[in-house]
Amino acid sequence: VTVDLPRARDLWLAAAQSGHAAAAYSLAVLLEGDSGVTADPVQARRWLQFAADHGHGLARERLSGAPAQAATQKVISPEALWRAARPGEMEEVDRQLADVPVDVAEAFGRTALLHAAAEGRTPVVARLLERGADPGHADQHGATALLLAAQGGHRDVVRALLAGHADVERSDSSRVTPLMAAATRRDHELVKMLLAAGADPGRRNAKDWTAADCARDAGDAQLARILGGPTRSRLAAEVAERAAKASGAAVR
Repeated sequence: VTVDLPRARDLWLAAAQSGHAAAAYSLAVLLEGDSGVTADPVQARRWLQFAADHGHGLARERLSGAPAQAATQKVISPEALWRAARPGEMEEVDRQLADVPVDVAEAFGRTALLHAAAEGRTPVVARLLERGADPGHADQHGATALLLAAQGGHRDVVRALLAGHADVERSDSSRVTPLMAAATRRDHELVKMLLAAGADPGRRNAKDWTAADCARDAGDAQLARILGGPTRSRLAAEVAERAAKASGAAVR
């Protein structure tokens, strides 16, 4: 049977870029050489590390068996920045930021800020914002750092992002807002924080649910009642209506 290795490489690359750890591992092995495909040790190492970071056991074993100097080598790369941001390794984040653009994104569109926000790494989030990270950047699903922080219930990260002028109304591709995420978590304090920042409880997601519906579905009737009051748009309409009536009365 003839194996089309270049074709296999292209297919594995596409799958690896979509986040498949097994494809990333296969691609790494292929790029290490001795396969009929032009060897690329740098890319091989990159995809091997990607597979290991995403739970691939053989990739981890292969990395653990690499020469000691390769395992301990101080690498400056976007991958190293993302890896440091997730567990909150501030010293390594600072070292990487000396040479790596703060908003460089990986295959899924996530930057170091999104990784840190999703994991609740407040000091790293604050440092990245200081260095100019864009709080409005969204991944391939439309999720911003604020939405990821709200989904994780990371209140301090939410505070930091709001202080950094993150858009409280920005929704993902399913039209889920940070307020809806907080309501789904039944997190009253986070809901109050987002409302105070101007979040509109009248927004609707792809299911046509409001934040109150999300709270109700999560089993929190009290929070649903809080969120089910007059929305900002309704209040604005009522104010405009009263002003119009007052104007009409004055004319008469």
